Amino acid sequence: MNGKNTAEFFALSFDEQLILLKTNPKAFDKMAKGMIQEFIESTPPEYQEKLKDIQYEVDDALKGLEGKERLDRFAVIFYKYVDDFKDALNGNFKDPSVVYVRRNRT
Repeated sequence: MNGKNTAEFFALSFDEQLILLKTNPKAFDKMAKGMIQEFIESTPPEYQEKLKDIQYEVDDALKGLEGKERLDRFAVIFYKYVDDFKDALNGNFKDPSVVYVRRNRT
């Protein structure tokens, strides 16, 4: 998961990340999307397509939102699934359809 976008993002301080978000949100989004793509590509092949589908749904939920409204919506999505995200980051991959099914029931 240490691709170019990930390395560039974490080379920035938190303040620099905020400045980038405020001054050039398109560049920030491009870097973030690149990091997500790098993460998906680092997962086992059998999960990649489902993870891409989930990412598409997240992107769709955030489409058209900006600033605090976008951040608030992302926070709701993230905290609802934080344990699943943590497991994935630690290499404990669950079938992504479990996340999808649970999300659509709530």
